[in-house]
Amino acid sequence: EFVKCVTQIHGFTKYDDVASVKEDFDQIVKDYSKCVKELNPNYSKILSPVGQEYLKDDEIEDVIKDKKLNHGWIIFDRGMKSIYKFEHQFKINFNPINRNTGIFNINLMPIKTPMDTLLKYNIKPSAITSEHFQLISGQLVNDSANKVYLEIQYPLLELVFEKENIKLPEILIEDINNALKDNDPYHKLMQIFDDYGHFVPRKVILGHKLYRMSHLKRNKTLLEKKKIVTREYFETSEFNEFWNEWNNSIMHYCFDEVHLSSMSSEKFDRNEITKWASFLSDNNLQVICWDELHSLYELLDNNLKQKVKSIFGINDQTGNISVKKEKILMTGVIPITNSPYYLVNLPDNLSSDNYQIFGRLVTQDGKLIDAVIKFKAMTAHNFLVLIDIDKTMDISIIASGSHKFAYAKKFDIDIPFLLPENLPTNWIFCASFQYLKDCGPNFHAAIQYDKVNNKFIITIYDDSNMYDTSTEEYLLNWCIFPKDHKILVDNLKSREILGGKNQEISADNHLEKRFNL
Repeated sequence: EFVKCVTQIHGFTKYDDVASVKEDFDQIVKDYSKCVKELNPNYSKILSPVGQEYLKDDEIEDVIKDKKLNHGWIIFDRGMKSIYKFEHQFKINFNPINRNTGIFNINLMPIKTPMDTLLKYNIKPSAITSEHFQLISGQLVNDSANKVYLEIQYPLLELVFEKENIKLPEILIEDINNALKDNDPYHKLMQIFDDYGHFVPRKVILGHKLYRMSHLKRNKTLLEKKKIVTREYFETSEFNEFWNEWNNSIMHYCFDEVHLSSMSSEKFDRNEITKWASFLSDNNLQVICWDELHSLYELLDNNLKQKVKSIFGINDQTGNISVKKEKILMTGVIPITNSPYYLVNLPDNLSSDNYQIFGRLVTQDGKLIDAVIKFKAMTAHNFLVLIDIDKTMDISIIASGSHKFAYAKKFDIDIPFLLPENLPTNWIFCASFQYLKDCGPNFHAAIQYDKVNNKFIITIYDDSNMYDTSTEEYLLNWCIFPKDHKILVDNLKSREILGGKNQEISADNHLEKRFNL
């Protein structure tokens, strides 16, 4: 009926030649475009009936404005929210997908990590890095336990923003520079990104989608994601099997019918999916997937970007996201006199006393002073500094040694070794492991003392449940020193000990090595 209304064709039409067919068809397309444009001017421009891949500048501006794609965005516990409109034009490439194919992508994905929960906000978990996620994770509810996500996607258009074409306003750059000079740079920067947005789009998918996040039954598990592809109709045996597997795995409630939700929050049960698919069009498209997101600070120049990342505790050099990173909450300099302790009041109160302090003692011209500095009594308002200058402690090493060994994760190994005889009554055993190939700690060690046979047994084991047959080499270093050691005269400089020098004396039939600590 719509076609008849637009084209005024109410029956068969006879054409004398091909040219007249083309002429009539072109007019039909123009009438169709005009009609749809009047119904919804924003969406009618997204996909052209004649298949153009890139739109005109004024048409692109309408799409950007309607979808707020030139805004900074934040992610919070209710999804994506646009925050700040950037006046500079964002340039976009439009890539039509799924044209004239009618393909629906059906995905079933287990929710295993907090990042997986981004799916319920139509954000692909890989859209942001784990470092960027850490900055926003406190604003999200971690409900990733035993859930599964089902979606039926009908993608039609891919929008790609080139990083080089995104220009940040000068006021933002100025605010960031001022925050870096503040006594509390971390929270000042977080406030700035809350005001301007944590992210801007990099790649966005437009189309139609049905989806749902559900709890799995207690006795059900989904170990890996599954995907099938179908065309228009959802009556194939493959889809029915797929649906039944999902339906039988999720929890049901007395008031809850099995349904999926559209982007406009309409509900569709199993029997209505085919009807939903048959009414989809190239118009009124929604953002069904935030495929890639730029973190806003990644758009800064390299120098400013590195300063921001250092405050946020993001280190590009580690290459290992498991390495614990520290966020810089506050910095400062305080003058001191000859007092051995100082009470330092923070210029701004912190939210809690859960923090660490790092500091060093320097002269007024910036030269480092050799001193032992301890931080005590840390509260959200102040902390105590204890300073011990030019005092060192000597201890006597009774015995020391090293043991080289190879270890593969799938086997536990025992390393026994005898202790020296005639040890003093009270002594302390110290041991550490050296990783010969610059790898990080990847096993546990349990130490048992066999007093009868005067030996130690060190058991190396791994409880990570990871199957790894590779064998690595390690070095076990150990030493024994008396518990009631004496404080000796500071007759060696620290730099000499660090260089490998030590004193050897004979006492109690043991060769002692005195190390200046």
